Amino acid sequence: MNKRLEEILQRKEEIRSLLADETNKNLNFDELEKEVRDLTKKKKKSLQLLVNG
Repeated sequence: MNKRLEEILQRKEEIRSLLADETNKNLNFDELEKEVRDLTKKKKKSLQLLVNG
């Protein structure tokens, strides 16, 4: 797995942890949703680059 893909997956896991932590009351869900959507696009692009070589 390439470094960028690992970073993307790590950040998505961090966001999941933030959402799962019930003590986080001041989360900006719109910002997190936008970031997850952007990360998903970047993940797809990284995977495509890996497949294409």
